[in-house]
Amino acid sequence: MLACARMRIDRVVAIGAAWILVSTAALAAEPSKYTMEDLRALGESQSWAELLEHAEDVRPSERKKEWQDLLSRASIGVIDNLLAQKRTAEAHGTADQLVTRFGLLKQSKPFMKKRGEAGLAAIGDCLADAYSGVQCLEQLDAFTKMAPQDPELTFAAGKLVVERGRMYQPAATYFVRAFDDKALRAKGCKDPSVKSAVLRALGEPPEYETAKAASVVAFEQCHDVLGKALLEAFYASSGYEARNLCAGLQKKKVKLSPFQTAFCQDQLAKM
Repeated sequence: MLACARMRIDRVVAIGAAWILVSTAALAAEPSKYTMEDLRALGESQSWAELLEHAEDVRPSERKKEWQDLLSRASIGVIDNLLAQKRTAEAHGTADQLVTRFGLLKQSKPFMKKRGEAGLAAIGDCLADAYSGVQCLEQLDAFTKMAPQDPELTFAAGKLVVERGRMYQPAATYFVRAFDDKALRAKGCKDPSVKSAVLRALGEPPEYETAKAASVVAFEQCHDVLGKALLEAFYASSGYEARNLCAGLQKKKVKLSPFQTAFCQDQLAKM
C-alpha cells in the first residue's frame, strides 16, 4: 500500500511540475505590454509604425493627453513616410484605417489635415487617369463627406476636379458645399476654378445636380464676384445655359432690356 501511495504522490508531483513548466513557457511566450514610457521613447526616436502597433497596450483609463498626442504624431508620421515615397493610394487607405481604428483622431486637427492631404494626393493621381474619372469622383465624394465636415477640404476637392481631372461641371457640387462656410467665400469665390466650373455647369440641363449647384454658387453665394461674368455669358447664351442664366437673373431681379426680358420669358417657358 505504501508503494501505491508513493506512486500516486509522485504522479501528482509530476503533473504539478509539468503544469508549472507549461505555464512558465506560456508566460515567456506572451509578449510584454508596452508602457507609456516605452511609447514616449518610440516617439523620441520617431519609430511611428511600432508606436501605432503598441498604442493600445496602454490601458484605456491611462490614455491621457500625452498618449493622444503621441497617437496623432505617430499617425501623421506614418502617412508622411508613405507620401514621401509617392505611395499616395496607400497613404490615403492608411489614414482612413487609422480613423476607423482610433476614432479619437477625428478630433486632431493636425491629423485630419494630413488625412486630407493624403486623400487629395491619391484621388488627384486617380483623376489624372482619363479612364477612371467616374470612379475617382465617387471616391472623392465619399472622402469629403466623411465627418467632420471640412469646408477647406471640400473647396480643395473642387479645385482638384478642375485642375487635375479637367472635369468642370462636377466641381460645382463641391464648391456649393464648401461655400456654406461664408468666411470661405471671400477668397474662394475669386478663384478662377470656381468661375470655370460654374459657367460650364450652367450649360447642363436645369434638373441636373451640377446645374443646380452652379446656380446657387452663381446667384447666391458668389454673385458679387461673378455677376459681370454671368452677364457676359448671358449675352452669348443659348439652350440650357440661357435657361439657367435667365432663371438666375430673374431671381436676382437684374435689370434687362425689353428684348432680353422677352428672350428670357421664352427660355423660361421651355423649362
